[in-house]
Amino acid sequence: MMDETSLPAVDNAAIMVALLDPSSLSDNQMKARDILESWSGAFEGESPAPVIYTRWIYNILEKAMKDELGQERFDLLLSTDLRKRTLPLLLQNDSSVWWDDVNTTAMETRQQIVEAAFLEGVASLEADLGRNADKWEWRDVHTLNHGHALGVVPLLGKLFNVGTFKVSSGEEVINNWGYKITPENKYEITFGPSTRRVVDFSDVENSETILPTGQSGVFSSRHYDDQAKMYAEGEFRKMIISKEELTTNGKLLLLLPGNQ
Repeated sequence: MMDETSLPAVDNAAIMVALLDPSSLSDNQMKARDILESWSGAFEGESPAPVIYTRWIYNILEKAMKDELGQERFDLLLSTDLRKRTLPLLLQNDSSVWWDDVNTTAMETRQQIVEAAFLEGVASLEADLGRNADKWEWRDVHTLNHGHALGVVPLLGKLFNVGTFKVSSGEEVINNWGYKITPENKYEITFGPSTRRVVDFSDVENSETILPTGQSGVFSSRHYDDQAKMYAEGEFRKMIISKEELTTNGKLLLLLPGNQ
């Protein structure tokens, strides 16, 4: 349930890395290349590989497609699942017309676009995260914040929003935390599992569950956000099901019919 390994990302990264010329790379660029070459596809929080990969695929798509689509349509592409289906097909096709930049007289190639996207991506990450690729951690750019409807007002957001949490995992994995890829090296989660639950059918009272924030929607309740940290860290809490557990470990709300 908490699996965070993306097989499509491994396949994509292999094609991308193979198109780089190691002899032309600086030490840190070479380090970033080597990190991706040995990557298992796991979006681990402390790993630099997802940082490099995610920034690189944004640059590839931007350089290949924005010149034909324009900014508005390009942004629309990035907001849909079509982006995920398009990237592998694009990378595998070295003769695709998308590789050519329509704003130049030259005929750009797949290798030129992929290499330029890599160099610009590393430069951007060095500016934002430091000049050592080993120190770039996915959890520093991949964050989870549970926004309240009133959270659009900054002052109220500080009260009602739950977060922010630095988290691992990513997209196209079982623990699917989706985000929009951007050129800003920040990936705020926009959707994810609404609940996680493990039911032991041989002993139902041994089942576990977790919610993204808490059971109560009332801000003043201690159950408003008491599960948020556990949810972000992949932990579970025991489901209180039996009458004995309910009566001995918790508070009961007793509803009695009144006189009309």
